[in-house]
Amino acid sequence: MSKMPALNVEIQIGRSHKNRLELCGHCDEVWLDTGEWDLVKKLDLHEKLSSVFTDAWQRNILKQREASSLRDHYSQVLGEKDFEKVNEFKLWLDKHPKRAEIKHYITINF
Repeated sequence: MSKMPALNVEIQIGRSHKNRLELCGHCDEVWLDTGEWDLVKKLDLHEKLSSVFTDAWQRNILKQREASSLRDHYSQVLGEKDFEKVNEFKLWLDKHPKRAEIKHYITINF
């Protein structure tokens, strides 16, 4: 734990890891708790540790967590088997050049 806790900012290192690194806002030093350096190395982040502290990295983690949460929600609502079918269709549709027309067609009630 840092000697300056009032000035520390906790930074998430990944969407599936609850560990957070502490960055001292006063001296710009990173504080690692027991085992965190091993985790950083295990995640292959030790050579790009400075990237973890960028807004872009943190936004990406948030985006990944939100996507995972939505997938989990719809998997529960639709059931795992139906969700897999819908997700496969969605992945295909997202890449299709006429996706707007397809989306329009599937929302028409005949």
